[in-house]
Amino acid sequence: MTRSFLTIESFDPLNVDISFLESVSEQLPIQGYMDAPMAEHLATITLKAADHCIDLLAQATLYLGHCDAQRKSIRSRAIKQMLTDKVPSTVAKEACADDEEYIKATNNYNIALAWSTWLENKHDALLKTHHLCKDLIRKAEMLKESSGWSPIDVVESQRPSTLFREESDEKVERPTGKSGWKV
Repeated sequence: MTRSFLTIESFDPLNVDISFLESVSEQLPIQGYMDAPMAEHLATITLKAADHCIDLLAQATLYLGHCDAQRKSIRSRAIKQMLTDKVPSTVAKEACADDEEYIKATNNYNIALAWSTWLENKHDALLKTHHLCKDLIRKAEMLKESSGWSPIDVVESQRPSTLFREESDEKVERPTGKSGWKV
């Protein structure tokens, strides 16, 4: 991990480049169908994106701790100031919430918390997608090994001719269950 991920000077979570996450999201199939080559590709890019998320999570954790410390420090300073101004201690603890500096620090903390939570959820989703893709690849490989058939080898236009029958006097019935057509 490079040091650049562990800096928080002039850090703004709202300006972090997340184009890599948008790129991965755009590559996910909309209709839900995924073949083995697509699953292999997605497994690779989601794992790489998850790794990048880990770097951002480290920075987000550091920034969250920094914002929390600032918020607590400003709150403490505001309470001390009110106590020196002879405000009763029971009132000072609640009145410090009106301090402009405390409000700004609290907003920064909330943004940092939201950023960290969003990254954690995105990281989890990327790992789950990676594992789903790996499972699909394993199933396709097992299917190919056990039957010699691959889902990629089948062309939709190659259908068995028994499914298409011309009109005849024969009665065609479809029984329930796993059996095929009977004449």
